[in-house]
This record gives sequence, C-alpha cells and structure tokens, in this order.
Amino acid sequence: MKNKKVGSYIVVTLIGIAILVFGAIMGKANRDAQGILQTYPYICIGIGSGIFGHGLSIVFTLLSLKNNPEKAKEYEINEKDERLNTIRDKAKAKAYDIMVVVLGIFILTLALMNVDLTIILAIIAVYLFVVLTNIYFIGKYNKEM
Repeated sequence: MKNKKVGSYIVVTLIGIAILVFGAIMGKANRDAQGILQTYPYICIGIGSGIFGHGLSIVFTLLSLKNNPEKAKEYEINEKDERLNTIRDKAKAKAYDIMVVVLGIFILTLALMNVDLTIILAIIAVYLFVVLTNIYFIGKYNKEM
C-alpha cells in the first residue's frame, strides 16, 4: 500500500463523476433519440457510476489506512497472505463455473422466448469471450508452471 497515491484515485473518482454527469446530461438532452443513441446515456451513467464507486472506495481505504499504521500493516499482510489468496482464487473459480452455467441457461431461455437474434448473438459473443479467455489462461499457466 506504500506506493499507492491517493491523488491518482481522486482523479479516477472525478473521471467517473464526469462520465456519469455526461450521461445524465445526454439523457436529458436526447429524449427523442433512437437506437444506440437512446441507450448511450445510460451506458455512460452505468460506467461512470462504477468508476466513481471504485475510485471512491480506494480513496477511503487509503485515507483510513494512512491514519492508522496498525491497520495498514494488517491490510498489507492480508493482501499478501497465501491462504487468503487461495480462498479468493477458489471463490473466483467457483463463481466462474456457476456463471458459465447460468449464462448458458440465460441464452437458451432468451432463444426460447424468441428474443431478437442480435441480442442473443451479442450475449453468445460475451459467453464465448469468457470461455475462450479461460482456455487461453489455462494454456498459458500450464506452460508457466
């Protein structure tokens, strides 16, 4: 935690606010927009909110650790603890396994509901990206280890 600067995360937080405000202004200004322009403001609001929340949580964490050296040391130890890292990795792996099944069921459900083909194909593209990324990293880590 020593090399993380609060200022850079404040900038990230401000960028998130800017994207969020930009999306809100576009949403108000373009009420009669069609197609992607109709959804673009809400995409900006979602992305801006995520960036804002992420940046703000790190700022609060860094500021609270800055004022409490004992907590900072404990936080750093927990960050490097092999047991906790293994637990996190196993949780991520289990969440991935569940996500693949749920996303497959979701795609099948949308297909049975006769949802627009472009929506189904977009979700299938995301599904394939996730699965192919998994396959890539399995191959990469097999070569490394």
